[in-house]
This record gives sequence, C-alpha cells and structure tokens, in this order.
Amino acid sequence: MRLPSISETLRKLSQVFDSLQVDYMLIGGYALPAYGLLRATVDIDIAIAIRPSEHTRLYTELKNAGFQVSSLSEQTLCFVITDLKAATEIEVWIKPDGITIDQECLRRRRKRKIAGNDFWIIGPEHFIVNKLSRKDRRVQDEADVLSVLMNNELALDIPFLHHLAGKTDILPTLKTLQKKSTTTMKRK
Repeated sequence: MRLPSISETLRKLSQVFDSLQVDYMLIGGYALPAYGLLRATVDIDIAIAIRPSEHTRLYTELKNAGFQVSSLSEQTLCFVITDLKAATEIEVWIKPDGITIDQECLRRRRKRKIAGNDFWIIGPEHFIVNKLSRKDRRVQDEADVLSVLMNNELALDIPFLHHLAGKTDILPTLKTLQKKSTTTMKRK
C-alpha cells in the first residue's frame, strides 16, 4: 500500500486554506529552494494570516480534510497538524519569528511550484528575517540565509530587508552574512 505523498498533503492543505480564504505561505526549508540552495529537510512550516475568531472554523475544516490538529486557541502562536494518511507533520505558524503577516508580507510572497503544486511561499526578505530571528537559530539557518544572499539571480530589496531586520535584533548578524557573501562571491 502506497502512502500519500507530501505533494498530496500540500494540495489538501492549500485547498482548505483557499476554501476558507486564509492567506498562507510556506516558510522554512521547503521555501529555501526558491531563493537559495536545495537541501534536505523533513519538517514543513507554513505561516497563516488568521483572526482568532476564525480558529474554530479552521480547526473543523482541517479535521474534515483528514488532519489531526493540536490545540488551537486565541493565544496560539504555532500549532501542529498531522496528515493522518500521509503521516506528515506540519507546523502552522500564526506568529512566525521576526515577522508580521501584514499586507506588505502578503504582497511580497510568491507563488511557486512546490512538490508539483502551486503554493504561496514567503518573500525572500521576510524569509531571511524569519530564519535569522528564530529563537532556536542554528548554523544551518545562517547557511540558508547565506545561500539566499549569494543567489545572483535574486534581486533582493536591501533597504527593505534592512528595515525589516532593524525591527529585530538581527541586523548585525545580517550585515555580517552580507559581508561574508560578498567576500565568497569575489573568490569565485
């Protein structure tokens, strides 16, 4: 018997979000290939823009679509859903680290093919700030950001990126990584 794929999980999830008119975007390792280097990742992270009054309806629709949902309350910053058929776990962020899901964030997201599906992904500047703002930031997160900064084909809005980073305590780290990317690019 074949387990459903991550592609099928993402398709079901986007259908739920679209039917409820919930703005969403893929963040984390699954968004990285759109801007930086492809790397293996096992966790799926999605950010959503939802009002607390919509939590019950979202909870119900996710359950109806075959997802198990962890507790979801008005104070929830992140909750976990599991596609029971595919045994795939997804972290759903209502308040992702370092960024606010406002109209500017939603305007800058991009639609890309992810696992064969059209899916919204976080914009590159918000991706960088989210990665560097993680409370549990790892060396891998900084390497992910460095790969985005080194992508010659990606036109980053540096003033906007610095503005976003300036709202957090990551601006010095970002500037260090920018210098490192410039130095590395000169060597190539």
